[in-house]
Amino acid sequence: MQLAFELELEGGHATRARAIEQELGERHVTDGGTSRNADDANAAVSGDLSFDAETATLLFTISRAPDLVEHALEERRRHETIRYIDPTKHKHDGPAERHLVDSLI
Repeated sequence: MQLAFELELEGGHATRARAIEQELGERHVTDGGTSRNADDANAAVSGDLSFDAETATLLFTISRAPDLVEHALEERRRHETIRYIDPTKHKHDGPAERHLVDSLI
């Protein structure tokens, strides 16, 4: 979104996204606030550039491809090709579980 701003391509969608980010950040100063993510920024800029839904969805999908590839490589390197995951006997080794602030639910 910063590049769109610098190129003077920012419109109403990005402006609203920035306003939402600021409002949520001010409401939750004690817990670190909140910020935009890549999906949010892609949606705002796609809207400002008047992309149709199909094009915006394609851009969203492309932005997710590196994560998908990384996950597939990690699974292939760390585990058997076909494995059963017992939902009661697994260990999560990613980021710790997070909880939403009650006022956001």
